[in-house]
Amino acid sequence: EFIRADLRKVSKKELLETFDKFLLAVDFRIEHLKYATKDNSYNWDFSLKSFDSLENFILKKNIDENHELFDDVASYIGEVVRRNYGGKWECCLDMRGNSMLYGMPVISGFNKYGVLLSPYEELGLFIFRKKKGMIANNIEMIINPQSFY
Repeated sequence: EFIRADLRKVSKKELLETFDKFLLAVDFRIEHLKYATKDNSYNWDFSLKSFDSLENFILKKNIDENHELFDDVASYIGEVVRRNYGGKWECCLDMRGNSMLYGMPVISGFNKYGVLLSPYEELGLFIFRKKKGMIANNIEMIINPQSFY
């Protein structure tokens, strides 16, 4: 949905309408992800450790931005962060400070630095690099950037 379009060309009104639809579907997407894997031994308990299962699933199913479960996986990543660290889903409308994330659903308010987390970006990076542990490591770095400097 979000990663497939040039969001700078979409009106703010349309972005917010699309975001509202996204937000309403988050729980459904996660249930869909669980249903798609119900016969396997994947861990979907919203813990950081569950990212190991998520990465295995992404690799096994060869998920990319065109896969039917892409939005489901991104939703799960965001919910793990939100449930473990707080914050909330929002539509990034900051064209100046966060132009790469403009129009994207992000998690905000989870740390004192004001950093935004884009589950779609984290998923895209993992798909590109395919490095085990990458999702959890990247999120830990975003949650607490001071510990990495």
